[in-house]
Amino acid sequence: MERSRDEAKKMAAKFLQTNRRSSLTQIWEMIEETKDCVPEGSPTLKDTANLTALEELRQKSESRSFREYADFAAMCAPPGVKFGKLNEWYTELCAVVSTYHRTPEFANDYTRLIHLLYDTAFQMIDAYQQYKAERGLIDFADQEILFLQMLRENEAVRNEISLSFRLVMVDEFQDSSPVQLAIFSALSKLVQNSIWVGDPKQAIYGFRDSDSQLFELAMQSVDKNRANKRINLGENFRSRPGLVYAVNEIFKGIFRDSLSDDQIVLAPSAESLVRERSYKTAPLEVLAFPAMKEEYKFAAIGEYIKELLASGRQVYDKEHCKQRGIRGSDIAILFRSNSQLN
Repeated sequence: MERSRDEAKKMAAKFLQTNRRSSLTQIWEMIEETKDCVPEGSPTLKDTANLTALEELRQKSESRSFREYADFAAMCAPPGVKFGKLNEWYTELCAVVSTYHRTPEFANDYTRLIHLLYDTAFQMIDAYQQYKAERGLIDFADQEILFLQMLRENEAVRNEISLSFRLVMVDEFQDSSPVQLAIFSALSKLVQNSIWVGDPKQAIYGFRDSDSQLFELAMQSVDKNRANKRINLGENFRSRPGLVYAVNEIFKGIFRDSLSDDQIVLAPSAESLVRERSYKTAPLEVLAFPAMKEEYKFAAIGEYIKELLASGRQVYDKEHCKQRGIRGSDIAILFRSNSQLN
């Protein structure tokens, strides 16, 4: 067996030294040669397990679009992780194959790629800025940055704001970007009072550079100044009690590491607790679909809504403060992405 390991390692090393970008076909040719590296006589049980594992790996990879051995190396998991039959012999072969990622050639290629990406990005930004300047245009980001510059550098602008406004109110603060936070802070210093309202559990604008951690940092700053006051809004006035309790339990698991319980848990309003007695249906229903195409799921949801509207189920009308039959305008369908609407 020692001969098998040594020969396999030599073949793998030679393979890497001669052609670092060989095709997957060449990889399997190398493995076929490795199969011959067994002691004279009948192969041992350990050898058989190795060869069987390699064959299974080949079959598994044939359904994938791997072209270079670096992709093959990515499949090389330690014994017992993905392929239970892999043992020391195969692990050593994988270790040799995967050394490509630590070679100077690979590091140089990757470094050049990173530099190229950044250089291209900067060129695009410069070209975009020049395009706007030539046409006298500004975009939304420009508006924010220019306004912040005026707040910091233009005394006339600061005086006008201070004389014209007494209160700054910021809603959905958890979706603020760093630039917007700087604007709100600068404005708050120019007026008598400011009110910021936000909920870190509702942060949804990460694609626009918002950061929910900014919310907590801002709150810490508020707490340090005795002139400021933090008010936790602990009641939910919109939802039925059962739904509030269910969401509380879900959110406690999701935000366990970032928020305290008093920032997570809401209590149903006293009014909703009284109103709950008049309901005859559960506050939450779950539709469980078997494995099926999405269009069939959507059709099933449509049928459910159709039945719901025909059932005459009672809902509470907040405008008229009484129960009435359900309407189509009472129903909203949420999708994870716009692509599901096509």
